[in-house]
This record gives sequence, structure tokens and C-alpha cells, in this order.
Amino acid sequence: MAATRLTALPTELLTKVLEVLLVREICGLRIVSRGLEDDIDSNEDALARRTIESNRARLIARRHWLLDLQSVNVVDVLARYSSYYGDIEVSSPGYSGIVIDPMLTETLKHKVADLRLKEKLALHHDVHIFFHAFKYCHDGMHKLMSDKEDMIHFQQRVWNMLESSALRLTGDPVSDIEYLLARLQDSTALQGPHYTTTHGVPRFPITDRIGLHYPRCSKGSQVCDNLLVETTLGLPPPLMTLGYHLKTEKMQKMVHAACNSSEPIKNRLFQSAFRLAALMEETFFF
Repeated sequence: MAATRLTALPTELLTKVLEVLLVREICGLRIVSRGLEDDIDSNEDALARRTIESNRARLIARRHWLLDLQSVNVVDVLARYSSYYGDIEVSSPGYSGIVIDPMLTETLKHKVADLRLKEKLALHHDVHIFFHAFKYCHDGMHKLMSDKEDMIHFQQRVWNMLESSALRLTGDPVSDIEYLLARLQDSTALQGPHYTTTHGVPRFPITDRIGLHYPRCSKGSQVCDNLLVETTLGLPPPLMTLGYHLKTEKMQKMVHAACNSSEPIKNRLFQSAFRLAALMEETFFF
């Protein structure tokens, strides 16, 4: 009965109703009735286009949020990193460094483009120390930590590191120690979804990214970067410090199979609007 009422709607109105659903939910409705199957199949491009466009806007906005930080002070850069990535000290198997460190380099490259290389390296060093010292001091202020004497001495050393690095960040509000203390006292300063805390480091990349394992293949990386990400999906090119990732291994395998096929553009992934829309729903930056 419900399916009959849906198929009785004008095509334009039915399309509007279906547009609010996820692609897998739309595809699931195809088995409800032959009429719905015909309506969905005949409007596949229109339904998929809405999903692709909304998720493209989502990804572009996230990229800007992570990179366009020229007017954002260092504490708020840390807050964004902590909110999005979770543990700023998170590492990845097979990589000796901290995963967000390359991202910090990229951020500072955009934030202080006019500095010379030597000055950028010094700034990166100071901001790196500031990030970790601020997080430690913030945790010490708002979480239960040991009050043993040796721990108190260590906390004092970390505060000295934080204060020294903050004073070297001239031009940033954190160089004002009163402002720095006020931000430390804000218990919500480092709140957020904390992706890695909940889900761990992303495991299913479709573009290369420094610090994360990427499955090597003959030509998949170039095809994913150029043909799939930029040309087909209309997304900004990936960076070595900020790549595209998927939520499931199944989708990653489908992408790599398509990108490594003899004629990728003829693969079902590239030919199916719904498959591309489902791919966009699963894609995120890291």
C-alpha cells in the first residue's frame, strides 16, 4: 500500500522524497515494488547527483576548515586538530612519526607563506612543542593526575616549555601569558568528536598520505587521484598530508579494483551514478 502511494506521486515530487535518503536506502526500495524499481532506475542520475553534490560540498568545507587557518590563533588550530583527529599524538603502524605532524607542516605553510624556510622550520618546532605542552597542561588542569612530587616537578617543566614556546610565537594571542592561562582554564578547549579516539587511525585510504599505510599498486594511485577524485567526483586534489579515506574495506577494494582495471573509465564504478554517490557518502579527509 505504501509503495502504491509513493509511485502515485508525480515524478518530480517522488524524486524530492527519495533525495533525502542515503543511496543504500534508495537502492533497498527497488525491491519493494516493480513500480518503485522503475521510478528509481529512470531517475538514477538525478537522485545520485544530489548525493554527490551535497557530499562534495561537505568535503570541500572540511578541507577549508582544516587548511584555511591564516586568521586562527595557535590554540584554536590545536582545538580543531584535537576535535577532528582526537589524540594529537596518535601514530600509525609502520610510521615512526606522529600522524598529524605532516598536517601541521601543511597548515603552517598556508598560514605563514611569506616566511623563509629557516623561519618556517623554527616556527614548526615551536608550534609542535606548544601543541603537546598545552595538551599536557590542559589535561593536568582538568583531569585527575598524580600528585607525586616527581610528577609535580615534571608538570612544572612542561609548563616552562609551554610558556617559552608561547612567548616565541610573537604576533599570536598565546604570547600573552594571561590569555594563555585563560585558554588553559577553559575545560571545553579541546572537546570534539575525536575521530581517532573512537575509531582509531583510518585503515582504508584511496589516496596516499604521509604517515598512513597505503596499498601499493601499479597505477591505482594516479588513477584515484586524477580520474576518480578530481575528474569524476570533482573534488580538490589530495595532499601528501591530507588524503581521502573510506569507512569500509569493501568500498576500498571496489575502488582499487576499478582504478587498476585495464580501462578504469569503463568499470562499473565509473559507469554507475549510484555507485559513485555511495562512494561519496563513505569518503572523508584525514
